Amino acid sequence: MKRKYIEPFFSKMYIRNDVYMDKDIKYLRQLSRSKNWENRSRVAELLSSCQQDFAEELLYEMTFDKDELVRADAVDSLGMGKTEKSFERLWHLAQHDRSELVQFHAVLSCGEVYGNLDVLPCGQTQFIEKLHNLICREESSHVHLSCYEVLCYLG
Repeated sequence: MKRKYIEPFFSKMYIRNDVYMDKDIKYLRQLSRSKNWENRSRVAELLSSCQQDFAEELLYEMTFDKDELVRADAVDSLGMGKTEKSFERLWHLAQHDRSELVQFHAVLSCGEVYGNLDVLPCGQTQFIEKLHNLICREESSHVHLSCYEVLCYLG
């Protein structure tokens, strides 16, 4: 997509960000692989409110981005996910990503996806134990804060 068309495209997408046409999806996929990190980040933000299947798949792919802010946006937006695959990826990032920002958002999104799942990957007690173990292992106060927030959400 040519640079002069990118800003109008994003403006149009922000206005009607609930259902995307095939042409829009094609452009979003292209922009998610753009050399410009800001374009990739904006795609992740846009997809946070999209309930179409492609959105969760594309956000999952974007969690592998090299740029910390793009990964953080993708992880934050993936909280809308409804698959165990997304839950497992978020949990992996919560434990192993080199960025505290990504870990922080991964824990919060993990809690959201856990609440969205029809079939839970583990019982609530096991999930609480996982969060407790993460608090014990991690030194980051941001990760601790996100774990406590999810624990409050779980009750």
